[in-house]
Amino acid sequence: MMEVTQFSQDAFDKRVGAYLEGSLSLKERSEFEAFVALNPQFKKKIEEKEFELEKLRQKIPTIVMSKNSREVLDSEIKESVFNLLRQTERSNLQKLKDFFEEKFSR
Repeated sequence: MMEVTQFSQDAFDKRVGAYLEGSLSLKERSEFEAFVALNPQFKKKIEEKEFELEKLRQKIPTIVMSKNSREVLDSEIKESVFNLLRQTERSNLQKLKDFFEEKFSR
């Protein structure tokens, strides 16, 4: 188990993002919270980071699409992917054709 005293400014900086995202393991989260509880200056930094994250979230537009718009977009994406794959297959077939033409044209 990592001792609370092993945390440093660097360790805090490395883990604060993961902590706020919720991606620390339960053990890491407990250790981080214990460290922060013993170091009020880091608690203040977490509150500042949470405020910054909330401001960023507010700047991200919320897009509300109608069912019809979602279906059209979904269809267009599928068609684009299909066309890309088809072109890749055609390209591979063309390479194969070129290979055989080169080998047998001599």
